[in-house]
Amino acid sequence: ILSIITAIGGFGLALYGAIDWLSGDSTHLSMHGHTLIDQIVHEIEHAFLPEDLQLRYVGWATIALSFVLGPIMAARIYGGSLRNGEKATPLVHWLTSLSSKFGSQNVDELANSQLAEALQNRLYFDDLYEGVLARTIVPFANFAAWFDKNVIDGVIKQIESNSVLGSVQIRRITTGSARDYILMAAVGALCIFALIWGVGA
Repeated sequence: ILSIITAIGGFGLALYGAIDWLSGDSTHLSMHGHTLIDQIVHEIEHAFLPEDLQLRYVGWATIALSFVLGPIMAARIYGGSLRNGEKATPLVHWLTSLSSKFGSQNVDELANSQLAEALQNRLYFDDLYEGVLARTIVPFANFAAWFDKNVIDGVIKQIESNSVLGSVQIRRITTGSARDYILMAAVGALCIFALIWGVGA
Protein backbone atom coordinates (compact mmCIF):
# COMPACT_ATOMS: atom_id res chain seq x y z
CA ILE A 1 0.00 0.00 0.00
CA LEU A 2 2.84 2.37 0.86
CA SER A 3 4.44 1.71 -2.53
CA ILE A 4 1.16 2.51 -4.28
CA ILE A 5 0.76 5.73 -2.28
CA THR A 6 4.36 6.69 -3.07
CA ALA A 7 3.89 5.97 -6.78
CA ILE A 8 0.65 7.94 -6.96
CA GLY A 9 2.19 10.81 -5.00
CA GLY A 10 5.25 10.89 -7.26
CA PHE A 11 3.10 10.82 -10.37
CA GLY A 12 0.94 13.61 -8.96
CA LEU A 13 4.01 15.74 -8.27
CA ALA A 14 5.27 15.03 -11.79
CA LEU A 15 1.93 16.15 -13.21
CA TYR A 16 2.33 19.51 -11.53
CA GLY A 17 5.90 20.01 -12.73
CA ALA A 18 7.69 19.34 -9.45
CA ILE A 19 10.85 18.31 -11.33
CA ASP A 20 11.05 21.65 -13.15
CA TRP A 21 10.27 23.50 -9.93
CA LEU A 22 12.93 21.64 -7.93
CA SER A 23 15.54 22.09 -10.66
CA GLY A 24 14.87 25.82 -10.82
CA ASP A 25 13.49 25.82 -14.36
CA SER A 26 10.12 26.98 -13.05
CA THR A 27 9.18 29.33 -10.24
CA HIS A 28 5.91 27.61 -9.38
CA LEU A 29 4.13 24.29 -9.69
CA SER A 30 2.01 24.11 -12.81
CA MET A 31 0.96 21.66 -15.50
CA HIS A 32 2.69 21.73 -18.89
CA GLY A 33 -0.34 20.61 -20.84
CA HIS A 34 -3.54 22.50 -21.41
CA THR A 35 -5.66 19.81 -19.81
CA LEU A 36 -5.11 17.12 -17.22
CA ILE A 37 -5.27 14.41 -19.90
CA ASP A 38 -2.56 16.16 -21.96
CA GLN A 39 -0.37 16.38 -18.88
CA ILE A 40 -0.88 12.69 -18.03
CA VAL A 41 0.01 11.66 -21.59
CA HIS A 42 3.06 13.94 -21.49
CA GLU A 43 4.33 12.43 -18.23
CA ILE A 44 3.74 8.85 -19.40
CA GLU A 45 5.62 9.54 -22.63
CA HIS A 46 8.39 11.23 -20.66
CA ALA A 47 8.68 8.24 -18.31
CA PHE A 48 8.34 5.36 -20.78
CA LEU A 49 9.35 6.88 -24.12
CA PRO A 50 12.14 9.38 -23.44
CA GLU A 51 13.83 11.03 -26.40
CA ASP A 52 17.25 9.65 -25.45
CA LEU A 53 17.41 6.08 -26.79
CA GLN A 54 19.96 4.92 -24.22
CA LEU A 55 17.74 6.14 -21.42
CA ARG A 56 14.79 4.39 -23.05
CA TYR A 57 16.72 1.09 -23.27
CA VAL A 58 17.89 1.33 -19.68
CA GLY A 59 14.38 2.15 -18.48
CA TRP A 60 12.72 -0.70 -20.34
CA ALA A 61 15.44 -3.17 -19.34
CA THR A 62 14.96 -2.16 -15.70
CA ILE A 63 11.20 -2.57 -15.97
CA ALA A 64 11.58 -5.98 -17.64
CA LEU A 65 14.06 -7.19 -15.05
CA SER A 66 11.88 -6.00 -12.19
CA PHE A 67 8.85 -7.74 -13.68
CA VAL A 68 10.76 -11.00 -14.19
CA LEU A 69 13.54 -11.25 -11.62
CA GLY A 70 11.65 -9.65 -8.75
CA PRO A 71 8.79 -12.16 -8.67
CA ILE A 72 11.17 -15.08 -9.31
CA MET A 73 13.38 -14.10 -6.37
CA ALA A 74 10.33 -13.56 -4.17
CA ALA A 75 8.97 -16.97 -5.20
CA ARG A 76 12.30 -18.65 -4.43
CA ILE A 77 12.56 -17.02 -1.00
CA TYR A 78 8.96 -16.87 0.18
CA GLY A 79 7.14 -19.23 -2.17
CA GLY A 80 7.30 -22.93 -2.74
CA SER A 81 4.84 -25.71 -2.35
CA LEU A 82 2.20 -25.69 0.34
CA ARG A 83 2.60 -27.73 3.49
CA ASN A 84 0.56 -30.88 4.00
CA GLY A 85 -3.04 -30.02 4.72
CA GLU A 86 -2.79 -26.45 3.40
CA LYS A 87 -4.93 -25.46 0.46
CA ALA A 88 -4.80 -22.35 -1.65
CA THR A 89 -7.87 -20.48 -2.73
CA PRO A 90 -8.73 -20.78 -6.42
CA LEU A 91 -7.65 -17.20 -6.97
CA VAL A 92 -4.03 -17.83 -5.93
CA HIS A 93 -3.77 -21.57 -6.63
CA TRP A 94 -2.02 -20.92 -9.94
CA LEU A 95 0.46 -18.64 -8.16
CA THR A 96 1.44 -21.24 -5.58
CA SER A 97 1.85 -23.83 -8.31
CA LEU A 98 4.02 -21.44 -10.30
CA SER A 99 6.15 -20.42 -7.33
CA SER A 100 6.87 -24.06 -6.47
CA LYS A 101 8.45 -24.52 -9.91
CA PHE A 102 11.20 -22.01 -9.14
CA GLY A 103 12.45 -24.04 -6.20
CA SER A 104 13.43 -22.52 -2.91
CA GLN A 105 16.44 -20.61 -1.76
CA ASN A 106 17.91 -20.88 1.70
CA VAL A 107 18.46 -17.38 2.99
CA ASP A 108 19.68 -18.33 6.47
CA GLU A 109 23.23 -17.37 5.59
CA LEU A 110 22.08 -14.00 4.27
CA ALA A 111 19.77 -13.49 7.26
CA ASN A 112 22.69 -14.05 9.65
CA SER A 113 25.17 -11.96 7.68
CA GLN A 114 26.69 -8.65 8.67
CA LEU A 115 24.55 -6.94 6.05
CA ALA A 116 21.38 -8.21 7.73
CA GLU A 117 22.70 -7.08 11.10
CA ALA A 118 23.55 -3.66 9.68
CA LEU A 119 20.10 -3.34 8.14
CA GLN A 120 18.50 -4.43 11.39
CA ASN A 121 20.50 -1.73 13.18
CA ARG A 122 19.42 0.84 10.57
CA LEU A 123 22.91 0.93 9.06
CA TYR A 124 24.17 2.11 12.46
CA PHE A 125 22.83 5.62 11.88
CA ASP A 126 21.48 5.75 15.44
CA ASP A 127 24.88 4.78 16.86
CA LEU A 128 26.59 7.33 14.65
CA TYR A 129 24.08 10.00 15.64
CA GLU A 130 24.53 9.28 19.33
CA GLY A 131 28.31 9.21 18.92
CA VAL A 132 28.33 12.57 17.18
CA LEU A 133 26.02 14.01 19.82
CA ALA A 134 28.14 12.65 22.64
CA ARG A 135 31.30 14.15 21.17
CA THR A 136 29.97 17.53 20.04
CA ILE A 137 26.62 18.64 21.39
CA VAL A 138 26.92 17.25 24.92
CA PRO A 139 30.31 18.90 25.67
CA PHE A 140 29.05 22.16 24.20
CA ALA A 141 25.91 21.94 26.35
CA ASN A 142 28.05 21.26 29.43
CA PHE A 143 30.24 24.27 28.63
CA ALA A 144 27.16 26.44 28.07
CA ALA A 145 25.74 25.33 31.43
CA TRP A 146 29.06 26.10 33.18
CA PHE A 147 29.30 29.49 31.44
CA ASP A 148 25.74 30.33 32.41
CA LYS A 149 26.26 29.30 36.02
CA ASN A 150 29.70 30.80 36.62
CA VAL A 151 29.88 33.80 34.29
CA ILE A 152 26.39 35.08 33.57
CA ASP A 153 24.82 34.14 36.89
CA GLY A 154 28.08 35.06 38.64
CA VAL A 155 27.98 38.61 37.26
CA ILE A 156 24.31 38.98 38.18
CA LYS A 157 24.94 37.69 41.69
CA GLN A 158 27.94 40.00 42.07
CA ILE A 159 25.82 42.99 41.05
CA GLU A 160 23.15 41.87 43.47
CA SER A 161 25.58 41.48 46.37
CA ASN A 162 27.20 44.86 45.62
CA SER A 163 23.81 46.56 45.54
CA VAL A 164 22.94 44.95 48.88
CA LEU A 165 26.23 46.13 50.39
CA GLY A 166 25.70 49.61 48.95
CA SER A 167 22.22 49.80 50.39
CA VAL A 168 23.60 48.78 53.80
CA GLN A 169 26.18 51.57 53.63
CA ILE A 170 23.55 54.10 52.54
CA ARG A 171 21.28 52.96 55.35
CA ARG A 172 24.02 53.82 57.87
CA ILE A 173 24.09 57.37 56.55
CA THR A 174 20.34 57.79 56.49
CA THR A 175 19.60 57.35 60.17
CA GLY A 176 16.24 59.12 60.14
CA SER A 177 17.40 61.57 62.84
CA ALA A 178 16.95 65.32 62.12
CA ARG A 179 20.08 66.08 64.14
CA ASP A 180 22.21 63.96 61.76
CA TYR A 181 20.71 65.64 58.69
CA ILE A 182 21.39 69.13 60.11
CA LEU A 183 24.97 68.11 60.87
CA MET A 184 25.44 66.80 57.29
CA ALA A 185 23.96 70.01 55.84
CA ALA A 186 26.25 72.12 58.03
CA VAL A 187 29.33 70.13 57.06
CA GLY A 188 28.33 70.39 53.40
CA ALA A 189 27.83 74.16 53.68
CA LEU A 190 31.23 74.54 55.37
CA CYS A 191 32.85 72.51 52.59
CA ILE A 192 31.24 74.70 49.93
CA PHE A 193 32.30 77.87 51.81
CA ALA A 194 35.86 76.57 52.14
CA LEU A 195 35.94 75.70 48.46
CA ILE A 196 34.69 79.14 47.43
CA TRP A 197 37.07 80.90 49.83
CA GLY A 198 39.99 78.80 48.57
CA VAL A 199 39.21 79.56 44.93
CA GLY A 200 38.68 83.27 45.64
CA ALA A 201 41.96 83.55 47.51
